[in-house]
Amino acid sequence: MIKFGKNGGRILKSIHLITVCLWVGGSMALNLLMLFPLEPKSGNQLYGYLTALRFIDELVIVPGALGSLITGLLMSLTTHWGFFKHRWLAVKWILTIACIVIGIVALAPPIVTLGQLASEEGLSALTNPSFIHAKLLTIKGGLALLTLIIFMTVISVFKPWSRKPAS
Repeated sequence: MIKFGKNGGRILKSIHLITVCLWVGGSMALNLLMLFPLEPKSGNQLYGYLTALRFIDELVIVPGALGSLITGLLMSLTTHWGFFKHRWLAVKWILTIACIVIGIVALAPPIVTLGQLASEEGLSALTNPSFIHAKLLTIKGGLALLTLIIFMTVISVFKPWSRKPAS
């Protein structure tokens, strides 16, 4: 097992916490903007609003999620925590990977679709069935992922399940 010094471990944990904050904060911002959208008065305003959502997704949430995954991997490799030594840690690994995959595969495309439709159709995109479907998928999926991300944060603090029994 590779070991960082005391300060190296603290720096790694700090970076991990910062990336988790990006992931949680970006997800929270995206969900709030989807649930309480601004009322655009023009197609350009709608497109700008949706471009901001995509910006949050691609430049805040994705780096936060991937940074959290990478720093979590490094922490598991360099500390006594390991990967699956504790049930709560195993749950975190499974949920982290699931959230990242679902976010990339299922939620990023509808966000792109929203912006494309707004760019092509202006305000009339708001009544397009494809736009409505993509918006509902983004809201429902976004809330589900945010709930899981918050849950992962909570179990990181409380470490609720005991150590797995020796096999």
